[in-house]
Amino acid sequence: MYVGSAEFQAANSRFIQMHRISGTIDGHAFGPENVLLNSVRINNQCSDQIDAQIGAVYIGTLEITFLPNLNILPTTWQGREIVINFSLLTDQNPETWETFTLGIFHVAECNRTMQGYEITAYDNMAAFDKPITWDYLPSGKLYNILQDICTRCSVTLGMTSGQCEALPNGNVNLGLFPGSDCQTYRDIIYWLSQTVAGFATMDRAGRLVLRSYTNIMEDAGTVPELPEDKRLTGASISDYVTRFRGAYLFNMKEETRKYYGAAGIDPVYDLGANPFLQYGTPAGIRNMVYDIIDGISYHLRPFTASIMSAPVWELGDRIKLTGGIAQGYNTVTVIHAISYTSGQGMQLQCFGANPAIAESETQDKSSSAASNSARLANTSYKRYANPNTITVGTTPEKIVDITFTAEKETDFDVWHEFLLTTQLGTGSDAVELEAIYYLDSVELARKPVETYEDEARHIMTLNYSEAVLDGNHQWEVYLVASGGTATINTSDAIAVLKGQGLSNADTWDGIILLNDDVHIQLLTIDSMMVSESVTVQHDIDVVLIDGLEDDITPEQMTIGALGLTENISITMWQPTFVFEVEESTDAFTTEDGNYYIETE
Repeated sequence: MYVGSAEFQAANSRFIQMHRISGTIDGHAFGPENVLLNSVRINNQCSDQIDAQIGAVYIGTLEITFLPNLNILPTTWQGREIVINFSLLTDQNPETWETFTLGIFHVAECNRTMQGYEITAYDNMAAFDKPITWDYLPSGKLYNILQDICTRCSVTLGMTSGQCEALPNGNVNLGLFPGSDCQTYRDIIYWLSQTVAGFATMDRAGRLVLRSYTNIMEDAGTVPELPEDKRLTGASISDYVTRFRGAYLFNMKEETRKYYGAAGIDPVYDLGANPFLQYGTPAGIRNMVYDIIDGISYHLRPFTASIMSAPVWELGDRIKLTGGIAQGYNTVTVIHAISYTSGQGMQLQCFGANPAIAESETQDKSSSAASNSARLANTSYKRYANPNTITVGTTPEKIVDITFTAEKETDFDVWHEFLLTTQLGTGSDAVELEAIYYLDSVELARKPVETYEDEARHIMTLNYSEAVLDGNHQWEVYLVASGGTATINTSDAIAVLKGQGLSNADTWDGIILLNDDVHIQLLTIDSMMVSESVTVQHDIDVVLIDGLEDDITPEQMTIGALGLTENISITMWQPTFVFEVEESTDAFTTEDGNYYIETE
């Protein structure tokens, strides 16, 4: 929480306030005269809206409209850094403003309208949506792992070694086990933030920080109050509190689900198959899980409140609502979601589930998030990176290919970032790249175009949103170049498709090549009478041999004495083996190591 000076606090408590928005775009300053009035909106959260959640890695969003008088004329807005500052008038005579930073964001989309430039930008959490290699297995203490991830993703870590060690399990040697479901660095950060019983977010300076509910709730400092006269209409507060009495942990090696904690009516949190809680002694794992339970056992009272205030609040800040509808509810709770709109104030929220409707422990319902409705409401992500180097020329080249399954009618949103190197053609002064979108093999009308006037490395950023019905779908992006070529190296074309109600068990359209040695026992013919010819035919019709290493050994066949015949035809065969694969997110295995094959 930004506290500011005594003058700032006094000004922020007034019913009439004067504020302004300023900042920089790639270091170039802009002022309130360049921003459309009340067009700044910042949203962020650290928990699922269905229930209290740990392990959150949400991306903060900025929406802002710059007026046409902005004297910054970039060739492209994509990827540009925007620093947003907020200023509050603390004294009119002489005019005095106190300024602080709201956040650092990078432009993902720009729409030019009559009003100006409508910008959508995201904070640095998006930088961690970078695929990891199959052999990336970080180990060490929390600080060392976070520092390595931040270095690989060009993001600054906003924590010291001491601050990391102060978190639950922050001083324990952690390691990512082989075979985990982590595909991006953001996946790893998710599990790490769950391990410390907290969440990950970007601070106002654009740095990665992990915050634990244990440290938040044990803070001995004064808890800021939000009294009735500071809340606008529409506030609500629950008459129950949410706390978890224990946790389930799935052991990947033993394929067992174990419960840790106490008995009671409160919900149980599902830690899933946290890869950082898989290896070690049973006592060591138990201690780590109980450190997490300590962090989620605090009473959190869900609420929603709209306030006229400077955007001083941050995710995870403690708060106490008093007076009015909060009369008698003096529980200290935390902020899970923040929505700020310039000129309209802030909306603060805390999420949670009613323990009275929590199902019994024997039904293995860990929290309301395990229900089908919550599953369909969750946002899922499908990630893609190009497996080979691509050279884009006059013939359209496929850059992205994502298959996904929607379990309900839903909207999907897909973001692309292509790191490419342009080469000018003979006599050309610019390379023009046109993107061609395909949804379910149907070419779409929208075809974004980017122009590059030099031979250098560039980032091409694309975004598309569409509504689809339930069922299987395919999203493809092609690029075609004119005036030169563009080269995209392996894993430099990244795409993330997100939507609600997306299945984790999508159809798989890869190719599996199987090779095995088949050993056939020789056919023996003991004796034979007069014969024109003897034909022995071996028909081996095998799709998959059990284990890919067993020998096929049919029983030896013996032909005794035979009479006069024109032809003897003997056929040996091995019955066809049909392989079946259990339903799983990673049902198959290809050379890239993303899947594995299982047979009985």
